[in-house]
Amino acid sequence: ILECMSELGCSLTDEQLTKPTTDHISRVMEQLLDLFMGFSADDHSQMKFSGMDVFDHPEIHEFSIGQLAFNRSIWKLMHASGVHDFGHKDIAKPEYPRLRMI
Repeated sequence: ILECMSELGCSLTDEQLTKPTTDHISRVMEQLLDLFMGFSADDHSQMKFSGMDVFDHPEIHEFSIGQLAFNRSIWKLMHASGVHDFGHKDIAKPEYPRLRMI
């Protein structure tokens, strides 16, 4: 797994694989999205939602819109890769056995 990720240009250490954290897995997923879908971290942080003007305080929702775009994109990538049961928990609370399967 580590060799494959290295060949793809994704940084992942043995400790990050065996003791994954949300931050590490999010960064790896961002790298994979950029590599395979051309969707960079900057893209999801700058996403604009056409309905933002209906909110009283649209600035409150700016982060969540970008996060939703990231989650949807990673779900599409995982689904295209054959991981049909990928969910939010795989990033929010990653576990080594599950990460190895993905």
